[in-house]
Amino acid sequence: MSDLNVPEQLYQYMVGGHKRSHVGINREKHKSPSYQIKEGDTINVDVTCPGATLALAMIYLKTNNRSIADWLQAPDTMYLLDFVKPEFLLLRTLARCLILWDDILPNAQWVNSNVPEIITANSVSLHAAEQPASEDLNLETLAQAHVYTIAGACLALGFRFAGSANLSAFNCLCKFAKDFECLSGQAVTTTGHYNLETCLSVVLLSLSMVMAGSGNLRVLQLCRFMHKKTGGEMNYGFHLAHHMALGLLFLGGGRYSLSTSNSSIAALLCALYPHFPVHSTDNRYHLQALRHLYVLAAEPRLLVPVDVDTNTPCYVLLEVTYKGTQWYEETTEELMAPTLLPELHLLKQIKVKGPRYWEIIIDLRKGIQHLQSILCKDGVLYVKLRAGQLSYKEDPMGWRSLLAQTVTHRNSEARSFKPEAISAFTSDPALLSFAEYFCKPTTDMGQVIYLFHLM
Repeated sequence: MSDLNVPEQLYQYMVGGHKRSHVGINREKHKSPSYQIKEGDTINVDVTCPGATLALAMIYLKTNNRSIADWLQAPDTMYLLDFVKPEFLLLRTLARCLILWDDILPNAQWVNSNVPEIITANSVSLHAAEQPASEDLNLETLAQAHVYTIAGACLALGFRFAGSANLSAFNCLCKFAKDFECLSGQAVTTTGHYNLETCLSVVLLSLSMVMAGSGNLRVLQLCRFMHKKTGGEMNYGFHLAHHMALGLLFLGGGRYSLSTSNSSIAALLCALYPHFPVHSTDNRYHLQALRHLYVLAAEPRLLVPVDVDTNTPCYVLLEVTYKGTQWYEETTEELMAPTLLPELHLLKQIKVKGPRYWEIIIDLRKGIQHLQSILCKDGVLYVKLRAGQLSYKEDPMGWRSLLAQTVTHRNSEARSFKPEAISAFTSDPALLSFAEYFCKPTTDMGQVIYLFHLM
């Protein structure tokens, strides 16, 4: 494959130029011109640029290859910006970030770092309405390049943290969604209503990817707000994007989430391609059937504890241990199940924790097949309640267990119990052994004295 110079050919299809002469048995395939316009001897980048850009992204996905990523850098001069359509800047930014996968950070500073320097140097912000300092700079071009670059970075952020419910990524995307919502007046006129709606729809899809399957209320509110828009340039494609975001938010009825494997990223890229159709039969730029490919990135991740005695779902405290990575050391987090688990390849161990239920440890270092089989079967994990304990639903604060009632009882009189009765209070092996060996009754002058007293 190396002698085919595929990256160089894709780069030429992305930036344009004179057509290369093809030799060999396949030369006839490249003679078919566009029947819409007269192309001449130059490449029609309006047709070839999107496919070539995403092809480079898929070939070098997660490779952190900076030499290829530099090809996709947004133009940094006004002259070059005039030669690139704003929507192509979105694709370039997205492709570059997918290649530099490990550099993606969930904060506004990283998102803004993708904006060309010519925009930041001239203080063109999302809310700017004043003219740039130089007459050679076109405010409309700069504003459109700015919003599309931000949207591309936000979409890359959504891919990077898809299905993770990462709080930093969520807050960052919410910030930019609010920024796009708050644009009004001269800023909307300069940028264009259609461009703003496109970018806002892309950010909404990114939010839904991050919070996939969680049913997050803030994202739901944003979906409802966008759904109610009917005037202006709102068309079928924007509503399609909003409804896809709503579907991802409640993926599989809250039982599924999204994966970030290479094949999953490719499927999501096909499904969420950021060029939306004008009407229901518009397949000119993107085949609408490909929107269904998101199912290839979905995976079951809901863990539902079920009491083995009553066969009913219950709340259980989980201790989830993450493997150490280059971004963080090995760390532990407590989750209240039922809950959506993180991606399994990130985890080291899952443990049923707490005094109420018997401990269960799932060691993922030995393989994830066992946990995968549990998640594929409705995620049911059978747990057993300890003696003397109530479920979290019946006793949320833990004040109604037998042992807690005895300790907190206000009667000052001493109570005597037989050692065998301790098993009704607790299943702790240490306490049971103590009662067995140290609290047995002794006979003194014909009377039985129990040495085990609870005050």
